[in-house]
Amino acid sequence: MIITIFDGDQPITLARLPDEDDLIVTSLRLPFASLDAGNRTAGRIVFWAARPGAFVDLAADLGHALNAPTLIGRLEPTSRKGRDGNDRSEDDHVGADHRGGHASIVLDADFPPHTPPPGLSGLDQLSTINRAIGILIDQGHNPDEALRALQRHAAAADVEPYVYAAQLLKR
Repeated sequence: MIITIFDGDQPITLARLPDEDDLIVTSLRLPFASLDAGNRTAGRIVFWAARPGAFVDLAADLGHALNAPTLIGRLEPTSRKGRDGNDRSEDDHVGADHRGGHASIVLDADFPPHTPPPGLSGLDQLSTINRAIGILIDQGHNPDEALRALQRHAAAADVEPYVYAAQLLKR
């Protein structure tokens, strides 16, 4: 499984990835927004299984209980490498998280990502950004302006905000 939440634009991911040789034949993506209609929080949890149909009943029950549409993607039996031999990433999926304004439960659309290591990722980047914002606040920016200034400077330097934040912390 993999859980992704966002703090602003910064993703934080907790992953338990399958072994390299595991055959993944089904997946279930549950966006957090489907759990509460008033919640527009970005984020999701994706489960993987080696047994075909493992999530069909769960998806139907969740769809009914949460009044959320269920979409079906086109995940084909494969290891963590696609049939073309290329590594798959978290973004290699078919289907959208929303249909008709409702967060959708999605079956069979998500390959396990190959690039992120198992465990927690993104927290160091978020911490770096928050520490840099603290420095900007200390220099007289208000909190909202500090984040916007950091993002502006990062864009001008053509780097990710956490990279610019790390550079700011080194000064």
